[in-house]
Amino acid sequence: MNNRQASSSRVRSVSRALAILEVMAEEEDHLGLVAISRLVGLDPTTTHRLLHTMEERGFVSQSPVDGKYSLGLRAFQIGNAVTNVTILRQVARPFIQVLMERTGETANLAIKDGFRAAYVEQVTGPGFLRTLSEVGRGIPLHCTAVGKALLMGANETEVKRLAAQGLERHSPNTVISLEGLLAEVRRCREQGYALDMEEFEPGARCLGAPIMDIDSKVLCAISVAGPATRMSAERLRALVPVVTRSAAEVSQALRLTTDAASRRAPRRVTGANT
Repeated sequence: MNNRQASSSRVRSVSRALAILEVMAEEEDHLGLVAISRLVGLDPTTTHRLLHTMEERGFVSQSPVDGKYSLGLRAFQIGNAVTNVTILRQVARPFIQVLMERTGETANLAIKDGFRAAYVEQVTGPGFLRTLSEVGRGIPLHCTAVGKALLMGANETEVKRLAAQGLERHSPNTVISLEGLLAEVRRCREQGYALDMEEFEPGARCLGAPIMDIDSKVLCAISVAGPATRMSAERLRALVPVVTRSAAEVSQALRLTTDAASRRAPRRVTGANT
């Protein structure tokens, strides 16, 4: 089998595995091998092979009683992650909108995604600066305002792990050394916000601040971005309290949402006679 055939085979296997997950998510009851095979249109041997691999990875679980299959813990973990991002966007969106109105600049909400950051919400300002920072696109942690705001919650080992991946230079202002990045993260923590002074994109400057969860850990980050011609050092200093205030408002709103969800969750009754 040549490389092209091997690649095609892997893609086909992934497509079939996803079809199995979709079928199992739509059915309320646990499903047997024959039923799954029929619903996805595959022969039982192929279906069993895929289910075995998916079970090893935690995406499906087989009952030891009747041998039927259900979604596994890993599938629920991924589903919960998607749900959490959706809730985050819903809670933060009004504040991101107000931040844009307060500043007149494009406001962003970003989360940490491995060794990168990703924008999950954006409200464009009237003088919208079209940049590489679009919703859903991965951006560097080491040279963006939201990225450095997210790194404010990372320890030194985590920063070193990021640097070991390679700190790509995007402009003459990009910090590309471990020592420089550690110093920049320390400075961000001390001042409570992060700056991108044309470090990612020449001509664009950003100001970001971390959003904290109920345990006061960095959960995500917000920022405002604009052209360097508008975002002078003086204006950035004036925007610091506006951005940090918005970050604090989102943090508080998320805490209230978490508290409300905890109160609605069913409590386990202990000590009852059975």
